[in-house]
Amino acid sequence: MACTKGTYVRSLAHDLGQKLGCGGHLCSLRRIVSGKFDVADSIIYEDLLKLSRDEIQKRVIPFLKVNG
Repeated sequence: MACTKGTYVRSLAHDLGQKLGCGGHLCSLRRIVSGKFDVADSIIYEDLLKLSRDEIQKRVIPFLKVNG
């Protein structure tokens, strides 16, 4: 499902089950894109540990920019 922020996918499954008279729920839910972040661009922690400091700095996006 592609949806905008504020969409409650679990609630949609529940409501659909209610309308069908059989109940509904999710077995799993995985967010693969959020803003500019995509799971396809992620790296496994163990692989991150194998990278050099320069390689890490190229791959990691800082979440807080410190001026100084």
